[in-house]
Amino acid sequence: MPVAVQGPEFAFHGGVLCIRTRLRQMRIRWGAQPLAEERAHGGPWRVFRPAFRLLAPDGRLGAPLDGEAVPERHEAYAAFRETVPEETARLTERFGSHQWSLMWLAERYPPAADLARSNPVLAYCLANNDAFLPGLTRPVIRAAVEQAAGRQRMILAWLGFPGTEAMVKLFRKIPPEIVSPETLRMLRETVNADSAVPRLLGHRERIGAGVLQLVIDRKLIPYVTPALLQDVAGREEEQARAPTADRLLDVLLQANCMAERPRVRPFRSVRKVQETHDRVAALFLREQRRPGGRRRRDPAPDPAEMAALEPPERPFRQRPRQGGRDREAARAPVRAPRRAPPARPAPVRRVRRSFPPPPVAGTPDIVPITDLKSLRQEGRTQNNCIASYESLIRERGYYVYRVLKPERATLSVYRGPGGGWYLGELRAARNRAVSNETAAKVQRWLSRSRVSL
Repeated sequence: MPVAVQGPEFAFHGGVLCIRTRLRQMRIRWGAQPLAEERAHGGPWRVFRPAFRLLAPDGRLGAPLDGEAVPERHEAYAAFRETVPEETARLTERFGSHQWSLMWLAERYPPAADLARSNPVLAYCLANNDAFLPGLTRPVIRAAVEQAAGRQRMILAWLGFPGTEAMVKLFRKIPPEIVSPETLRMLRETVNADSAVPRLLGHRERIGAGVLQLVIDRKLIPYVTPALLQDVAGREEEQARAPTADRLLDVLLQANCMAERPRVRPFRSVRKVQETHDRVAALFLREQRRPGGRRRRDPAPDPAEMAALEPPERPFRQRPRQGGRDREAARAPVRAPRRAPPARPAPVRRVRRSFPPPPVAGTPDIVPITDLKSLRQEGRTQNNCIASYESLIRERGYYVYRVLKPERATLSVYRGPGGGWYLGELRAARNRAVSNETAAKVQRWLSRSRVSL
């Protein structure tokens, strides 16, 4: 039976933020000589750049959750913030991860601070330039200092984005709260692959999480229209989160898992996405309840692989000339060509039934689902579509848990940009909402595992 594992420990003393987890120790200090170091227990200290969040806006830090096991985390981070100049904190606190390099640049290099005031997201990209230029040989900070005083469109071009004034304006519309190096790297891939995307985004007065997620996910782009973006952009619930993009991704995941794949067309409204989601979910659940469970549709064969398997064309046989030896050769019986030995059949790939280890240790009441059979059973028992998350779990971006108390529910968590795990969905049977007591218990359990704010 799973048991609770003690979460990270936090302390602040001598001007140093100290964090201890099961596998490593970290010490982080600001001041005249900022330094962040980490080590495995008993190993040597080494310098690192924290990816997790160190600062949060005033009023966003909040008080410890009722019954939280690590209230000292809030005290330690609050004490660390006191050591950071207010202007530096103000320029960096809105970003949810990877703040360290931008803190250093904004405090010690005035052109970088000016860039962070005029175009915060571009300054964030510049400070984390190794996420966009993996082959860079210079240190990250030195490379950022060399570029910070240049024109913004030149900085964009250096980072691999289109170096245009339109792209500069587009970056100014993106709120810092919804970005990470990963999402911005995906945005770069999208705008470079499709010149229509910058125009679509350029017409938006603001770019919230809902609009951004629809255009950066290459799986979703074929089903997105300007009308859908306009509908999403005008909804308040789509500013900090992306519910429509999540529903559309659910539709595609469920459709790909079905033996008879329903046809999915581009969407022109949020309402149509919701209707299609409900229809496909009903079909998916119906297939789940069939005897023997669902059947995975065979994937389409790769054209290159098919070409390799097909026998070469028989060369055109010239008709022999009717004279001399050629006539005799024509009368001679034609000997059948030797047959090549039969090709050895390709090995059958077996689907791995087990999942990667759970990212957060379970408890007797919150149990990780660690194999495909249990995931399918959870979907049938709770009458939901959680079985379609199989690919996301194998990609290590999501994980699913079975909640037993205070009430029966299904929980999904997702990996955040700073490496921590956050609440995705928490639903009772038939996708009903859970009680406040259940939600609070799950949040406390998940909060214990995180290093970040």
